[in-house]
Amino acid sequence: MYLHLMLLSMSIKYNIRSVANLLIKLILSLVLIVVINNYIFGKDALFNSFETFTFRNIKKSILYLLFLMALMPINWLLESMKWKSIMQTQRAISFKEAFYSILSGITLGIITPARIGEYVGRSLIVYDASKSMSYFSTFLCSISQNLINILVGIAAVFFFINESYLDINTHYLIGVNVIILIIGLTVYFKIFSIIKGLRRINFFKNKLEKLDFARLDFFILSKVLLFSSLRYLVYVTQFIFALRVFELETTLPSYIKSIATIFFIQSSIPIPPIMDLFARGEIAVVVFQPIGFSMIQVLMASALLWVINLIIPALIGWLLIMRINLLKSVGYGKA
Repeated sequence: MYLHLMLLSMSIKYNIRSVANLLIKLILSLVLIVVINNYIFGKDALFNSFETFTFRNIKKSILYLLFLMALMPINWLLESMKWKSIMQTQRAISFKEAFYSILSGITLGIITPARIGEYVGRSLIVYDASKSMSYFSTFLCSISQNLINILVGIAAVFFFINESYLDINTHYLIGVNVIILIIGLTVYFKIFSIIKGLRRINFFKNKLEKLDFARLDFFILSKVLLFSSLRYLVYVTQFIFALRVFELETTLPSYIKSIATIFFIQSSIPIPPIMDLFARGEIAVVVFQPIGFSMIQVLMASALLWVINLIIPALIGWLLIMRINLLKSVGYGKA
């Protein structure tokens, strides 16, 4: 009788967890649909502008579109290599596992404030013992990319602002960001010493004491910065192709300094996900207007880049998440 009741209790718990797991996935799917619909098919969506734009050379635009799309997986493969480089200092991790983690992170990132869901999304694929390392790796990847954005952006902003009509104190802007860059590089390369200090605090002690950061040396951190630099180069190239799709052409130096300025401003200003596409488009318009680019075409190029680099990977990540037992992955019981 006791065995029967125990089995019945286990069956009920299993069914409750299964229903809860299904409900979470349903909610996630609905939120993702709403977000995508808002960005692409909403009443004020930028893609509505397609109806008013006439391509002069459709074949050339399609060719640039294909180049743009071909670079999308390279963009996220580089991010996977960054994340894997840090993760494998703790345990062996396959490239496939790293790539799946990145895609899952994109899915949860675009539907959560400040993209905090990216941390959870990337941790869904890894083992329970590596969750803390996953959060830490995501944080360090973000720092490395922002350091490159600021480093290249400082030079770009200096040249761009001096050649544009914008009334901005260049010396003040660059001075502040040079200080941020120095502090950021110090924190980045002294992260092991910072972790040792955090382990003395009770809140972090339990979360960090099982992780071995001894292998997180200068070589690994430099390699992550190299991957961040390559990813930056890929993204700049993608942006140029997106502009070319809508027949916006200028010189290569003008492309580079304008795009680097856009990335720099985006890194400096926290943008809520719900405003992400529109805010980034507005920044691009402000930067490109001095060289005579059409506002509508710039907005469409920004929207196209955003959709290809985020919406498509997010949909793939959603398919991966649908295959996961979410409750089990975050530590609530077993399947």
